[in-house]
Amino acid sequence: MERETTGRSVPANKRAARKLLKLCLGVFVSSTVVLGIALFLVSKGHIKFHAKQQYQYCLTPECIEAAASIKSKLNVSVDPCDNFFRFACEGWFQDNPMPEDYSSYGTYSWLRHNVDLKLKALLEKPLSKRRDNEAVQKAKILYSSCMNEVIRLYVASDDKASNEHIIKLDQASLTLSAREDYLDNTTEAKSYRDALLQLMVDTSVLLGANASHAELDMKSVLKLEIKIAEIMIPPENRTSESMYNKMNISELSSMIPQFDWLAYIKKLIDTKLYPDLKDIDASENVIVRVPQYFKDLFRILERERKKTIANYLVWRMVYSRIFNLSRRFQYRWLEFSRVIQGTASLVPRWDKCVNFVESALPYVVGKIFVKLHFQEDKREMGLSLAFHLSTNEASERANGMLEQYLKCYVNYQQTNCAELLLFAEVAYNNTVHFSTRLTSFQVTRGVEFIPMPELPREPPLSMSLAEWMEFLKKVWENTKQALREAAKTHKVQANKCLSKWKVKFTSQ
Repeated sequence: MERETTGRSVPANKRAARKLLKLCLGVFVSSTVVLGIALFLVSKGHIKFHAKQQYQYCLTPECIEAAASIKSKLNVSVDPCDNFFRFACEGWFQDNPMPEDYSSYGTYSWLRHNVDLKLKALLEKPLSKRRDNEAVQKAKILYSSCMNEVIRLYVASDDKASNEHIIKLDQASLTLSAREDYLDNTTEAKSYRDALLQLMVDTSVLLGANASHAELDMKSVLKLEIKIAEIMIPPENRTSESMYNKMNISELSSMIPQFDWLAYIKKLIDTKLYPDLKDIDASENVIVRVPQYFKDLFRILERERKKTIANYLVWRMVYSRIFNLSRRFQYRWLEFSRVIQGTASLVPRWDKCVNFVESALPYVVGKIFVKLHFQEDKREMGLSLAFHLSTNEASERANGMLEQYLKCYVNYQQTNCAELLLFAEVAYNNTVHFSTRLTSFQVTRGVEFIPMPELPREPPLSMSLAEWMEFLKKVWENTKQALREAAKTHKVQANKCLSKWKVKFTSQ
């Protein structure tokens, strides 16, 4: 018996297709709505899309120069995994051999030498009362007085072949700072010449000469120096091209036969500093910067009395060493300096002696000073692993790696680091690492600790030694108080970084 149906029957597969169609339409409509909202927000600036970050390369001249400098210090033929020290430092050692007059040499010594060369160039520029202020004038006067000589001979780079060194001959300086002081007839220039003559006479008398004879002889010496000033080439005529006159010593001797140039050069050249010039002969090239000056100079000397020439040479030697003589000579120089420079008083003897000893024995003086005055300072600076346990010796491991990477900054032949690096941990048991010159705390936390205030290098001339010592004592007391307060502050800030450990006990 068949069942009867009252309506149409819809197949199951058609019903499934309808449901799928409705679902797709719903997803499409929803996606369209979401996309529309997103486009609206983007158009209003509420949503921004960022492109994939690109590396930025510094291409400024400073960056290029720094990169080239770093690359020149490398030895790329060495595998850094085999010998990182040779890879990182060997290029620098090959290009910068230690000078014979150095006990140690590194990048700081190299920089110091280059700074000195730049200062030399600045101090040797002609003095200009219009362009240079009073302080600069005094600095140039001091330098020129130190460089007193009749004929200036030195070794420098060839102006047209900078990779080669050559002997250069130039006109020398005068006793007074400016050529115009000998030639001008102004009241000021005349007062300078009168003061110079009086100094020459008084110095001769102090050395044992007869007063009346000394005055006559020194007048002749001053006249000779005025003649030399007249033939000197003025600064405006000293151009690079006019001062480049390259010739060998034989040609120089033919041009000026009155003088034995080869013997003179051999006696003056420091063969330890310039070993290549040990066996120079007449074929050696030189640059005569002012040929006309030397021609005129020897014409003058040929006509001058030998006694006057000898007196002039002795005077130049005595004047350059007047500060090595007794106080009588120095006080006489002070009277001369009052007229020329406006100096009010001599530098205290103790000040000169302190600076002399400091420059002659820097490591010895530095060691005794640090040992006496910096021990308490360093104890106050003990902000390292003692109370920064969260480092977990990370700073020590970092120091070990940095020591290997930065050995090129310390002479590898140097065995007395403890004496030379006065703040080294090995010498004074403080926290400054001898290779990085940083404390473990600085390496780990990046915090710089400045314990000492800025102090003048020397006391004012108006202050006595006792007053200066009292001033330093007060500064030291204030420094110790500042150190104690800074130590507390650093400790509080550092402890904020410590992990807050929570110990939880459970019963078994």
